Amino acid sequence: MTKSAKITIDFSAGQNWILAVAIGAVGLFGLFVIIANWSALIAWYTKRKTGSVVPFFGGALAAFALSFTALRSFWWVCLAADYGFWVGLFSLPELIYYIFILSNIQIRHCPPN
Repeated sequence: MTKSAKITIDFSAGQNWILAVAIGAVGLFGLFVIIANWSALIAWYTKRKTGSVVPFFGGALAAFALSFTALRSFWWVCLAADYGFWVGLFSLPELIYYIFILSNIQIRHCPPN
């Protein structure tokens, strides 16, 4: 049986303060993107004002930053709370479809004439 390696960072040690600041900045930026995604939905619902949502980005950044803290077992909460993640998840089949269509990749094998 192999053990999985866990990355733990001791933020109390003075040596890792640059890493702690960088991870904190990534987490705060991810939180900002999550809030921006929700504000676009709320603005559309209340004022019928259109806006764009950034799929996957905010939740992924916040989950990455959270994975280095003591709350690493709750990394999935960032993805679940991000409205952009759900928009991206439900539009992923359409995105893959258009990648195949626009790149001229034949999905089915057709024999030459």
